[in-house]
Amino acid sequence: MTQALARFAFRGPPHAVLLIVASELLALLFPPVGLIGAAVIALLSLRSGAASGFNALLLGAAALTLIFAAAGMPPAISFAAGVAQWVPVYVLALALRLSRDWTLTLQVGAGIGLLGVLALHLMFPDITESWRQLLKEYLEPVLLQSGKAAEETGPLLESLATRMTGLLWASVLLSSLMALMLGRQMQAALFNPGGFSAEFRELRTGLWPAALGLALIAASLVSDARILDDLLFVLGALYLVQGVAVVYALVVGAGAGRKWSTPAIVLAMLAVVMLLGPMMTLLSGLGLADTFADFRRRFLRRNTD
Repeated sequence: MTQALARFAFRGPPHAVLLIVASELLALLFPPVGLIGAAVIALLSLRSGAASGFNALLLGAAALTLIFAAAGMPPAISFAAGVAQWVPVYVLALALRLSRDWTLTLQVGAGIGLLGVLALHLMFPDITESWRQLLKEYLEPVLLQSGKAAEETGPLLESLATRMTGLLWASVLLSSLMALMLGRQMQAALFNPGGFSAEFRELRTGLWPAALGLALIAASLVSDARILDDLLFVLGALYLVQGVAVVYALVVGAGAGRKWSTPAIVLAMLAVVMLLGPMMTLLSGLGLADTFADFRRRFLRRNTD
């Protein structure tokens, strides 16, 4: 499937834009499909360079703007939203193309998420109150119309308001990385079959994000500053990716998952994100611990002894 999508995207800019726009419209019904459009932008950036990816990004945003404008949405907002959602994956694709280094690319992604958190806290000193007002205005009516009791919505909105900044940038990072990986798999399907599987098995985030994560955890034990938890959300998303890579490498190393494809990896990550809770925390913890323990190397060494 990824090979067919890649071939279609490389038939020319109109075909690539058609894929981008179609995936975004289908995402209104099933959001994960939107990863395909972002993956096409990543694919063109990885293979053909910055100009090709940027043109696809702008043309896709312009096409969506026309469609949503016909439906009555303000054109400026539609265009800005389209560009904003694809800029992170475009930047990550360029980082990977120029460096050919997944560790550096993951660190660039972490930097985008962490800077995003810091920027929101600087722009809105009482960010929790800002989220509280937005959620009360837009989400509370939806919850009440769905039949949720009024006494239940208050605690739910309050819980969301305290976490929204971290959740927002963690989701931006995670969705951008998943789209980048899907784009990389499309590229590999055409030009280097099996290449991305080998790359993903060795995926590592490096030492400084781990050191920062441990420092934030220690700081959060003695301080209730909301920004600490928001920054940890972003690093948790980063280490979730490494945690999935560890599981994938161990399964393939044991000979039980040699036919796993990148779409399967992306779907597994989506399932974790949708389930959230303990599994997400467990995989993030596994990814962080692997930075120091290197479970993959230990396991493979034991299997070859």
